[in-house]
This record gives sequence, structure tokens and C-alpha cells, in this order.
Amino acid sequence: MFGFLKKPIADLFIARPESATQQIVFRWPDQSIPNGAKLTVRADECALFFKQGALVGQLEAGAHVIDSAHMPFLGDLIVSPLTNDNHYITEVFFIRRTEHPYALGPVKLGTFQDLASRLMVTLGFSAQFTVRVTSPEKLMTRLVGMSSDVMGALGQFLEGRVRSMLQQAVGRQAAAEPILQIASNQYNEELGQAVIERTRAEFANDGIEVTRFLALDLQLDASSEAQLRQFGGKLADLSVQREQADVGNQAGFAAYNLVKGQADLMRGVATGAAVHGLPALAPLGGVGLGGPMLAAAIAPTSSHGSSQHTPAAPAPRLAGGASTKYYLRGPGGVEGPYPPRQVALRAASLKLQADTVFVRAPGATDWEIGADIPDIARELEKRLAHAPVSSPTAAGVVPSPTDAFERALTVAVADKVLTVDELDLLSMLAVGANLAKDDESARQYVTIRARALGCDVQTSAPAPEPVPDAAPPSMPQPPPLSASAPGGPPPLRLGTVYVYDNGMQRTEGLSAKAVATRVKAAPDGVHMVWWNGAADWSSADEVEAIRSELAKLG
Repeated sequence: MFGFLKKPIADLFIARPESATQQIVFRWPDQSIPNGAKLTVRADECALFFKQGALVGQLEAGAHVIDSAHMPFLGDLIVSPLTNDNHYITEVFFIRRTEHPYALGPVKLGTFQDLASRLMVTLGFSAQFTVRVTSPEKLMTRLVGMSSDVMGALGQFLEGRVRSMLQQAVGRQAAAEPILQIASNQYNEELGQAVIERTRAEFANDGIEVTRFLALDLQLDASSEAQLRQFGGKLADLSVQREQADVGNQAGFAAYNLVKGQADLMRGVATGAAVHGLPALAPLGGVGLGGPMLAAAIAPTSSHGSSQHTPAAPAPRLAGGASTKYYLRGPGGVEGPYPPRQVALRAASLKLQADTVFVRAPGATDWEIGADIPDIARELEKRLAHAPVSSPTAAGVVPSPTDAFERALTVAVADKVLTVDELDLLSMLAVGANLAKDDESARQYVTIRARALGCDVQTSAPAPEPVPDAAPPSMPQPPPLSASAPGGPPPLRLGTVYVYDNGMQRTEGLSAKAVATRVKAAPDGVHMVWWNGAADWSSADEVEAIRSELAKLG
């Protein structure tokens, strides 16, 4: 009897129960509301009344008596005739308006490329943040709806959007900082603020906003952390080797070891003379084995007795093959000779375009555009398509050694196979960028980087097939870089060559075809040219040779 009487009495008092105080949205379980019932709305919330999915009224904080006389929005629309007009049929939702803490994770955030190692690594995260309802009506009608699991729908929405926006923020940060620095959580304030800014704009019409991050923790998964630690260890070894080489090249260090070597040599010779009863030798500072005699004594001799001098550093090894090699005219001077694949790779590292790659075969008298030579054209088309997008190099401007190496590496690994030609050139560029102290350590560094990016690295070139009764070809020496020196590269003879200016950048040494290509690409732009012997600058479309090339392009 007590239980039977208790429920009707309870129905007369409607309020959010204590068990639901931590929910942003609480749905009153009974749609039948007695006339005259007391409804209590807490200070931090409001109550919304719905009928058949449509909002019919809203009550603010306070104690309210359910009566159409006091609440005109109730009216006949929600009075139930089945209860002699003693009950209203409606759905009541209590919405919290204050900040509400929300926890997320630990969950997987995504896979990112590490800036330092180029490895693909996986990050996870956990977060605690607060959300606040800005418009109860928009929250219910636009976002969560009338489902029985309102909090589940809201939680799913928040988790998906916050994770996606944090992923974007971390991706942008990873383009500028190594993953290990990001995973150290030193940028969490900036990342959290970036998410808040994005959600403020996106959630404006959903009636809710993320107000602050209380905690954010990024974590590398175990496999990714092990990969980065292994790479870091190898990179540290190369760094130590490079520092040792730098110390060895210092003048004081070299002088010390020279004097120490002379002293050791003198002691050894003196000991031998004493044993065999020979005359004593002059001291190191006087006449005797000092100076030229000592240099002659320690220099290795050939079978003819002449001294052999070891070069200070070995020249970079470039892969030989049956294909023709070419000298390349770069912003810093003449390079090579390179086989076609190395020409294309070096062109990519120098930010050259296909129509600005000028090459000359050994023994040839004229420079040619690389795109006009079939074997080079094929490599340029294949390689330059993978070059990072950037503005072309201005005349006489050489990209930094590190930038040149990274661009060449990006192009070389695009097909997931690193050939010997590519490995040789990348090793040379790594030494030039001070990423390794010599060719051997450079090849190891390049191999580590390439394999980390999923490349198959070829360590030796296939042996060329023997040609019977054929004398081995002799490789001519590269011409000096100075055009005025004897034996320098021949003058450029491509007909008339032009200096081209589009108002933003000036490029030298272009053919009429190369200028026409630029005019066709931007017909409404500025295209001014000058050539040797011209009195002044001219518009490109006024030059007969360029007009002729434009007509061919259609």
C-alpha cells in the first residue's frame, strides 16, 4: 500500500535526480506530467518541453507549478484527454549551462611522418577538457535530438570532432618540429588552444563549445618509439664521427700530431742506429732528418722511386655505366659528368625546371637543353614530377646544401628503389651538407634514411656485359668551372638566348621555346626579354622567334 501511494506523490515533484548531476542533458523518464506538479530547475540549468519532436516551451531556474494558467505554452496541445485533463503529455529535458568536464582516451590519434628521420610513427592521446552549452535549443534540435541516449550521442560527437581537430593541429606542428619534441608535450598549450579556436567556429550552430583543456597527453606507441630511438642512436654515432673529423681538421690538432709523429720517428731511427753502431743523428730542430729529409723519409715511394701523395679527401664515387655522361650547368657552375639519372636528380635538388636544364656531352662544342635529349628527357619527366613544389631558383642562386640534399632524397625514394647512381649522388650531397664526414658514412646515412622510407637500396651496380675486342673507353676530365680559364666550357650556342623577367623573378639563359612556354602558361602576365645586342627590353610577344614558338604550341 505504501509503494502504491509513494509513486503518485513522487510524480508531483519533478527535478534532476542526484545520480544525473554530472550529465549535460538529462531526460525526464516519464512523458505524463500531472497537472499541478512542482518542477524544480536548478540554478545552473534550464528545462525544455517538447511535443512530438517540436520545442514548445522553456523554463529557467526556479520552482515552477505545472499549470497552463501559469504556463500558457502548455495549453491544450499537451493536455491528455485520457486523464480527464489532469496530465500533460510532454518530454522534459534538463540542460546544464555551466562548464562540464569531459574525459577522452587514451585513444589512437593517427600516423604522422617524423621531420627528422622521415619515419612514419603512430601517436595516441588522452585529454580532459570542459564544454559549455551556449544554446540549449540548438543543442537539442540540431545536434543530439530526442533519442533516449542523449549523452551517448553527444559524447560520440565530441570525441570524433575533438580527435579530428587535434589530429590536424598535430599534423601542422609535425611539419615544423620532430615528433619526439611534440610527444614530449611541450606544445600542449598551443595544440589545445588551436583545437578550441577550431571548435568555436565549427560548433557555433550546434549550441555547444569547448572552453578549455585541463590536461592533454600525447604518447608514441612502443613500436614507433623504438624506431625513433634506433634512428637517433645511429644519427648520434654519425654526429660523433663528424665532430671527430672537425677536430682532426683543426690546424693546432694537425700540427701537434705532425710534431708527435716526427719525434716518434726520430726516436725509432736513433734506437736503430745505436743497435747497429751507426753515427748519432742530429736533433730534431737542427740539420739532419728534420724538414725536407723527414718529409722524404715518411713519403711512400713508387717502384720508380718517386713520391706518391695521398689526396686530402677522396673524390665522390659516381656510378659508371654504358650510357653517355653529361656536364650540367648549374647555378653554382659546371658539374659532372653525370649519367642521365644523376642529371635529373641533381636538377631536382637545384630546383631547376625541365627547360632550364642545360647539359653538354664530353667532347661536344655546344650546350643543349636536357629536355631535348631523349634519355635525359625521360629521367626528367619521371623525376621532376616528384620534386617538392617550390618557386624556381633565380639565376645565380644556389639552394642551401641541406635543402638540395632533402629535395634530391624526396625525388630518389619516390619509386621505392634507390639505385647505385642515386646513392652515389645523395652521398656526395650529404657530405656537402655536412650530414656525414666522408663518403662511407654518407652512404650509411643515406641508406638508413631510404630504408626508413620503405626503399630497396641497391649497394652495387650490375656488371656491364664485356664488349669483345673493344678498348676500354677513357673518361675525359671535367672542364674547369671558370669560363675564362684555358680549356673551359664552350660558349652557349643555342641560337639567341634570352634573359627573361616576369616582374617578380629574372631567369637567364632561356631559349625562345622556354620563353614561349612561360608566355603560354600565363597569357595575361608580364613577359619581358633581353638578349645580347638588344638596345632595351622587349615584350616577348614582339620577338619573332618567340612568336614562332608560340604558334607551334597552339
